[in-house]
Amino acid sequence: MDRKAARRSGAPAAKEPEARTPEHEWLAAVLFLAIPLVAVIGALLVTHMFTERYTLLALVGFCLLVPMVAAEYFGRRGAAAIVMLAVTLGGMVVRSVDYPVADNPLESEPLLRDALTQGPVVIGDGLLYLQMWQYAPEALKSRLIYLTDNAAAVRYAGFDSIDESLRSLRPWAALNVMEYRDFARGGREFMEYQNSGRPGWLLSRVVADGATVEINKTAPFRQLLRVRLRD
Repeated sequence: MDRKAARRSGAPAAKEPEARTPEHEWLAAVLFLAIPLVAVIGALLVTHMFTERYTLLALVGFCLLVPMVAAEYFGRRGAAAIVMLAVTLGGMVVRSVDYPVADNPLESEPLLRDALTQGPVVIGDGLLYLQMWQYAPEALKSRLIYLTDNAAAVRYAGFDSIDESLRSLRPWAALNVMEYRDFARGGREFMEYQNSGRPGWLLSRVVADGATVEINKTAPFRQLLRVRLRD
């Protein structure tokens, strides 16, 4: 008996089963959530380089899984959708209120600021170098130095993308980016500032070249080193 006939006869119409989420869509959502784990594991164990954008695919998986799970366990009841909307908007409001006012990142690097007042400083982390150069006063920009060496970067850090990228920016910005072979003359002494959690390749290279390294000052996740190259 079809639904029209059921209405004419007064018999209750059979409830149509709700469409279920196909299994391949569940698999796609789970994979989106899991794929960034490879980037995190690789960053921790191989490259030692990580930025938040590596996990963006997980956001896609989360946005797929949450409504799918809600539909699976709550069906078409409107309460589930209202709760999800309230949680989403509430999180957005809290994040907007708590978001810190933009400030100068150089102000949170007192060791580097003090060292720059004394003279040039080599920064071993390319991302940190670029950020500090962007926000440094014009008078101090030329004192920030980054050294490039693709072979050393691959050998000691596992990748050379940052060195190559900063080198390619030199025609477009007044970056003080120098080749290591041109900078590292025998007996030269310089200050190196590094992120202790992401030191880059420079420290390993100068030690391999026989340099003496002295820790000048330290701060959380930061080290200011005095390096003297072998004669």
